[in-house]
Amino acid sequence: MTFRHFYFSLCFMLGFFALPVMSQVPQICSFMAYVSDNEQALYIQGGHLAGPNTNQLFSLNLTKQWTDSDPSWKALTPATGSTTPLTVRSHSMTLSRDSQTLTIRHHASSYKIDLKTMIWGYPLPLPGTPTVQNYLSAIMDPISGRVYIPYGSGNRTKMAAYDPDDSVTVLPMPPSSVMLPDIFYYSTAWSTLKGTVLLYGGITWELPTTQGNPFLIEYNPTNEAWSRIATSGASPGDIYDHCMVPAYNGTKMVLFGGRLVADKLRYIPVGSIFILDVNSMSWTKGENIASGLERDGMACTVSGDYFVTWGGSSESNFLPNPAFSKPAIYNLRTGRWTNEFIPTNTSTSVPTSVPKGSSINGAAIGGGIAAAVVVLIAIGFLIHRRRKLKHTHHALSKDYLGDTPSSERDSQDPETMVLQDIRTATLTPKVSPQDSIPTSAFAPPSKSSLNSSSPAQSKYYLASPPFDIHRRKILTKFPHVSDYLDPSINKTKEQAEERHIAAAAKCRNEHHFPPKLTGWDFYRSIGSPKHIVAPMVDQSELAWRILCRRYRADLCYTPMFHARLFATEEGYREEQWVGLKHGLGGGGPNDRPLITQFCANDPELLLRSALMVAPYCDAIDINLGCPQAIAKKGYYGSYLMDDWPLVSSLISTLHKHLPIPVTAKIRVFPEAEKTIAYAKMVVESGAQILVVHGRLKDMKGSRTGFADWEKIRLVQEAVGHVVPVIANGNIMYHEDLARCLEQTGCAGVMSAEGNLYNPGIFTPDHLETWKIAEEYLQICDELDTKMPFVRGHMFKIFQLSLKIHKDLRRDLGMAMSRDKVWAVVHKLKDRLIRDAEAARLSGEFNERRVDEHGYLILPHWVVQPYIRQSTPMMVRRV
Repeated sequence: MTFRHFYFSLCFMLGFFALPVMSQVPQICSFMAYVSDNEQALYIQGGHLAGPNTNQLFSLNLTKQWTDSDPSWKALTPATGSTTPLTVRSHSMTLSRDSQTLTIRHHASSYKIDLKTMIWGYPLPLPGTPTVQNYLSAIMDPISGRVYIPYGSGNRTKMAAYDPDDSVTVLPMPPSSVMLPDIFYYSTAWSTLKGTVLLYGGITWELPTTQGNPFLIEYNPTNEAWSRIATSGASPGDIYDHCMVPAYNGTKMVLFGGRLVADKLRYIPVGSIFILDVNSMSWTKGENIASGLERDGMACTVSGDYFVTWGGSSESNFLPNPAFSKPAIYNLRTGRWTNEFIPTNTSTSVPTSVPKGSSINGAAIGGGIAAAVVVLIAIGFLIHRRRKLKHTHHALSKDYLGDTPSSERDSQDPETMVLQDIRTATLTPKVSPQDSIPTSAFAPPSKSSLNSSSPAQSKYYLASPPFDIHRRKILTKFPHVSDYLDPSINKTKEQAEERHIAAAAKCRNEHHFPPKLTGWDFYRSIGSPKHIVAPMVDQSELAWRILCRRYRADLCYTPMFHARLFATEEGYREEQWVGLKHGLGGGGPNDRPLITQFCANDPELLLRSALMVAPYCDAIDINLGCPQAIAKKGYYGSYLMDDWPLVSSLISTLHKHLPIPVTAKIRVFPEAEKTIAYAKMVVESGAQILVVHGRLKDMKGSRTGFADWEKIRLVQEAVGHVVPVIANGNIMYHEDLARCLEQTGCAGVMSAEGNLYNPGIFTPDHLETWKIAEEYLQICDELDTKMPFVRGHMFKIFQLSLKIHKDLRRDLGMAMSRDKVWAVVHKLKDRLIRDAEAARLSGEFNERRVDEHGYLILPHWVVQPYIRQSTPMMVRRV
């Protein structure tokens, strides 16, 4: 059948599709249990109806566009033979870390709902001696999976903490000086940025002495401590029955609705919305919801730029208000209430409203006709697109995986073994001419695809970023990048390939290289390193690597080099490549194993630079994780994360032509599924070791936050059987190394900032700063290390001591030679020895102590991590 015949036949068939369709919607209720699934869906269960309670279970899709008149609800019906769903209100619900199981806690029992099978588990008595847990809020730590219920135990005097195995720990609540006892109808949210529970509002149980909690309270799981957080700006005040949910990866909290404690006898709800900036702890008041839509006891969630609330009550008898049957939508970016929800990364070309008729059937008919028109237009476009891009897709497939079918390749060729291994593991199929390329680089798969081996479910597309203003600037500044949008239009591609082959052959002829290994074979050949020093600009230079190897570093990376400058400027090359070829005490063969890292956006310049250093290192790493502003300006590092064709070309060019392996260091996406798809693409393109930094692109500086070990674990499970996966992030103390390996399952751990402040982090000892400084300076004298490197390391080693001995901080900053640095170190050493002796006599540090954030309190004269007190980087258990 020709496409023309198919097109007209489909037009005829679509005439039957514009029929009225009744969508499933939940009964309007209040005081339901609700929980969000990583901004992908909102689940609601139970609630208070105008009559009895309900046992309904629905999900609201947050991955597609809809309006308040036609929200994307789905009824989740229990499987045949399942336990009768719970008919209740004012209860709590949490979602497991793998998004597969809902847990409802009501009175002193818990119920499990398997979202795969839709089987309700029989009620299980909660372990321990829990309090009746209605009217309380449950919140889960997404890293550990532990669920916290303040006042959930000990007759409302303790907090219940449930681990994933349902074992319970009873924890103390704060003293009355921090928060009044016996509070209920409060709201809680998990602060991803701080790794803590935030609690706001609530009301005491008994009338007429009812009191409120108009404060933001924080619980730190690290040291099991409660504290009242000072905030600025117009706060929500003394409220209860409100909701509070995180936004923008936990950097904001959105608080909405509720009732004023002062009006407790009139039960008048409020319609105000407040946004808390977690970094500055400042409140900002948004636009009130329309009059008549004020409420309490509602469900709330945030997805992307949109806050969504549904249901609730405005009556003194807490009955639901029929006016709340439509979701209320607040645009966080514009600060306005709207009637349209648009998920993040969804094209705005979708119609912005749904035609409204006089009845549901009329709206459905209009929607069906509109859908049919959209389908016809899309089919016409795809036919045109298919013909136009047929050769483009074919060329892309050839460029990505080579001309020869995988079945005909030499199975013993190390250049292709990894690609064959991954295909056998059904990771990512290559792009075929029949596949259309969407505008987004990633289409989120279903939940079940996370661990699925189905090729259809694990498919991703090598699509380019949207052609917006920023993209136009990039292509203007770096015109070669456009070559990888459509390889078939690149007239010089074959010539470039000839140059690559010639350059690689020249390198192999001039130097001897052992057989090129891949994946785990390569990892074992360099000693199966567990403890790894990260690539750090102007910081992981030769002298520092020699020092770190003395303190049990198994593998070191060079600083990040700029591929274009390295390939084209001899001065830059000589300044950066110091000592590696003929260095003293650790250069050459003594500085191994060694991986050299480059940042780049041009495969040819990257290959030229890599071939220059290939004889003197064990592998070449591509930086795909640098988040700094200079990386954005130069279009490299983490700013390539959305340009998958270019990333694939950078890796595959080195994999094909280098005589040594290529590796890659990446950051994660907000979505676990997209992170896994990205990691698979990087590995299939040819990366033989994958380092995963568990932070997002915008997590840097004061917004560093803590790395997501769970996402690293998921990547390890997805590709770790093919190549070693190295974890990076949250390594502050020696104890973190084993904890990270245990939680992620990775082959090794990389330390960056932790290593800079403590080069002995791979040993359990607390080393004196002056001894480390003297040892490093002795190495620098042997290698004639440049002064900027030396001063930078001295400031980090002595970070706390220089805050006490400020005169020497000034002297160190003005030191222009190593001799003057030595003089400062000698003076500082004398003072620190006196400080240590005084502390020994007073017994100040005889006992192990932690601060309010759970970090070890160490004397200033021993090396220790840099702590961002305003934003603790990770949940600690010391």
